[in-house]
Amino acid sequence: MRINPKQLGYGQLPQRLPIHEDVIQMPLPAPRLYRWLQEVPVYPDQMIVPSMNILKSNWKGTHMTRLCCIAIDEMSIDPRYCYDHNQDRIFGGEKNVTVITVRGLCYAWKQVIYFTFDSSISAVTLRNIIRQLYEVHAEVVSVTSDMGSKNQAMWKELGVGRVIGGVIESTRFKHPNTGNNLGVPDLPHLVKLLRNHTMDNGITIEEGVELNKDFFRDLIMKQNEEFKLTFKLTHKHINCKGKQRQAVGPAFNVFSRPVAEAATFIYPHNETKGKIAAFIQLVSDFCDLTNCRSKVKTSNPYTSPYGTYQAEQDELLERAFTAFSTMVVGQRKRRTYAPFQKGLLMFIISLRGLLNDVKQPPANAKFVIPKNMNQDLLENSFSRLRSFGGFHQNPNAAEVGHRIKKLLLSWNFVTPRGTPVAIEPNENDNSDCITFIHAKSSEKPPCAGI
Repeated sequence: MRINPKQLGYGQLPQRLPIHEDVIQMPLPAPRLYRWLQEVPVYPDQMIVPSMNILKSNWKGTHMTRLCCIAIDEMSIDPRYCYDHNQDRIFGGEKNVTVITVRGLCYAWKQVIYFTFDSSISAVTLRNIIRQLYEVHAEVVSVTSDMGSKNQAMWKELGVGRVIGGVIESTRFKHPNTGNNLGVPDLPHLVKLLRNHTMDNGITIEEGVELNKDFFRDLIMKQNEEFKLTFKLTHKHINCKGKQRQAVGPAFNVFSRPVAEAATFIYPHNETKGKIAAFIQLVSDFCDLTNCRSKVKTSNPYTSPYGTYQAEQDELLERAFTAFSTMVVGQRKRRTYAPFQKGLLMFIISLRGLLNDVKQPPANAKFVIPKNMNQDLLENSFSRLRSFGGFHQNPNAAEVGHRIKKLLLSWNFVTPRGTPVAIEPNENDNSDCITFIHAKSSEKPPCAGI
C-alpha cells in the first residue's frame, strides 16, 4: 500500500527539480520516502519518538502555547494473528487499540503520542506520559476520556470523581511536575448516554415530571406534513438501536432548541410539558456552550467561548448542575448517580476549574474553548487511520503502527498555498531553490495546525 504524496505536502513539487534532504528534512522522491518510513520508530507501549521530537523543537510564543489536553479512546481492530517484519514480532488476539493524542488548549496543534494494545491505561502509565510531555515543554492541563468501565477504573485509581454523600469530592489528580490535572469526561458521549437512558427507561426531572420516549412520540404525532416544527426530529431518533446510537448528531437533535420551542407552542397550558420543554432548552444551551469551537465572541453568551460572558455562562452551568444532580435515572434513588450523570457533573466542575487555572499567571488566558476538551480529534484520527487502508478499513495490530506513521506525516507537513517553491533571484543556480512550508504562521508551534 503506497502513500499519497499529496497527503505529505509533496503533491505539487516538480520531480525534475533537485531536492535536498537538508532543506526539507525528508527524503524524495517517493520510493526513497517509502523506505525511509519503514525505519521511523513508532512502536506500541512507548512514546512515539517523531511526535516527541516535533514537540521538543523550537517552541515559539507565550506560555499559552504549551497548554494542552490529552484525549484517550480505543478503536476496534482485526484480532487475527500477523507478523510485523520491522519489529520482528508477532501480534494477534488484540481486539482494540488504545490511542492517546495531545492537542493545544489555546493554539492549534495536535499529535499522536502513544498507543497500546493493552486493555486499559493505568494511572502509572498516564502519569509517566504527562511527565514526558512536560520534559518536551508541553504542559498537560486536562485528560479526557469517555465513561467506559476501563476508564472509570483509571479515574478511580487516580482518585477522580469520588462521590461521598451525593457530592463529587474532586475532579483533580496530581500532576508529576506542576500541580494538579483535571479529569474531563467526553461530553458527546455523555449526551448520547442521556438520550439512550431517556428513551430506554426514562428520567425523572423533578417530582412528578418524567421524560421518556412517549413525550417525543406524541410531539411528532401532533405534527403533520403541513404543520411541522421539528424538522430534524423523526421516529428514527427515538427508536435507534445498535450502531445507530453511536452517531452524535441525532442525540443533539433530540435535546435541541426547536424541540423545546415546539413543545412550548403545542402544549401552551400544560405545566408538566412546560417543565420538560424548559429542561430540553437547558440541555440545548448547555450543549451550545460546551461544544463551542470558535474564538469569536458573539452576541449569544451560550455560543461564545467560555469566559467571554462569564456571569451568564456560570449561571447556565449552575442551573445545569442543579438539574443533572437532582434528576433520577430509571429506578435509582436520589443522590445516587448513573455513570453518565456523574460524568456531566464532573464536566461542569472541570470546565469551571480549568478557566480558573488558565486565568492565573503565567498563562493569563481570558477564555477557553470547550471544544478542545472533547474526543472529536481522536474520533477523526480513527477515521483517517481506517481510510489509509482503502477498502481494508479494519487494520490488524501490525498495520496500526504503519498507519499512525502516515497520519503523523499528513498532520505535520502542511500543503503550501500558491507556488510550492520559492526561486532565488539567480535562476541559473538551483542548488538552494526550494523552501518547504512547515506551518501556516511563525507564531504557532512547529506542529500541525488543526
